[in-house]
Amino acid sequence: MQSLTLLQSRETKERFDSASYESQLLTTLGEASHLTEKHNRILVPYFFSLVKIDPSTSTTASRPALPKQKLVLWLTLFSKLSNPKALHATSALRNLYLHLLAHPLRPLQRAALDCLFTYKSPALTSRQDQLRTLFDDTRWRDELTNLDISAIDGNDADEVVAVILRMLFGLMLEKKGRGRGADRRAAVLGALGSCTEEQLGLLVDLMLLPLGVDRSAHAGEAEQ
Repeated sequence: MQSLTLLQSRETKERFDSASYESQLLTTLGEASHLTEKHNRILVPYFFSLVKIDPSTSTTASRPALPKQKLVLWLTLFSKLSNPKALHATSALRNLYLHLLAHPLRPLQRAALDCLFTYKSPALTSRQDQLRTLFDDTRWRDELTNLDISAIDGNDADEVVAVILRMLFGLMLEKKGRGRGADRRAAVLGALGSCTEEQLGLLVDLMLLPLGVDRSAHAGEAEQ
């Protein structure tokens, strides 16, 4: 009888799919977003422990240590929350979303953009369709052709441009075949032609990020 119980226990463990279970759990939490918000002081620190990022420091210099598909699931959960400003470590979360906008994986970019929209920034909300179109496989080229970064003005211009430049940087790095990749990079570079020197500085920062180089720190040293 004991051996039968052990056998059944072993079979149960062998049948248990932890990845599928976690996926279903996160999807369920997304459908019951009020519960997620209620228990965010448990869930958000747990999320940061999974991605191995210290929310008390700048997340823009860190690479989330989590499989990309699992990270997309977590971001999809956060994109369902209606009051992100009330979340634990909300500034660190928002910084992470901005960081992931420059990722070459399109699903991660889309999920990060959806998370940013939850903050209901008027500048970004008014441009939702335009920003989403940049990730559309059939319409991105037309959107890039019509995109004039120099024409983005107003008090929130810096916020909008910073988001767009990160998105375009990720699109340049996206790997979808050698020919298509070169074509896409050429289109993105064409759209960046109207950027100011200061705006292009953000692209330089993104390029230097994997090397751990802080351009502003070196600029400060040069002035001394």
